[in-house]
Amino acid sequence: MEGLGDNPVIQTLAGKAPYPYVSEVSTMLFFGEVMSNCDIEMQLMDLVKVACRAFGGVYFLLPLILGLLPSLVMKECDKYMVLYAIAMAVYLYFPTSTKISKFMAVPKKIAYAVFFANACCTGVIQGRQAFPESNTAPVVLGFLAVTGGLMLENGVKGRFWEREYTDDQILGLLGPLLFLFCTGFFVADVKVDEDIARAVVCLFRLSCLWLDYNAVLNYLNTIRIQILKNISGKKKA
Repeated sequence: MEGLGDNPVIQTLAGKAPYPYVSEVSTMLFFGEVMSNCDIEMQLMDLVKVACRAFGGVYFLLPLILGLLPSLVMKECDKYMVLYAIAMAVYLYFPTSTKISKFMAVPKKIAYAVFFANACCTGVIQGRQAFPESNTAPVVLGFLAVTGGLMLENGVKGRFWEREYTDDQILGLLGPLLFLFCTGFFVADVKVDEDIARAVVCLFRLSCLWLDYNAVLNYLNTIRIQILKNISGKKKA
């Protein structure tokens, strides 16, 4: 594993692309995927909705919890504002039905996964640094970094949990645990470089595009119920 963290692919998945403009292009693709996921009609509030979905967790809820508002938000606004405007213009110029839009579908999903996977890892790291005596804080902050934007968009009374978990919710629930495991939080002997751990979480998020983790969770839940029934039956006997 030594030296793997210097691999350009690993660094790109970890949100630290070594080549010029890769990060900027990835961010614009990320914006495009967020716009595709939001039902927008290009009104003023739709622009706020997209920004909330994209950054509500990692750049609002987390700074709010950590006491970093508003300085962090204002600093990051300068970083993303131009890219956001370009992505919005491209989204308007190329409707979702065009061949170009269909060609960019997979790159947008990859950029989306890279952004939120690294947001999840950042939330975990901030939780460990801000609350070193808490085992729960890193998991909670990692979850909020991914799903906080949707929670803000829907409001407190909005329906957040459906019958099945979305890919983002699966990342929010399992991503922090996976990152903690890879960085030696649970087993000290199992520890890899932070960039590699970020890449592992990113690959996990990408796997959600092809693997049905809801089916896996349902299967595990069925096994759990069966074990509880067997234990209950033995006690009655």
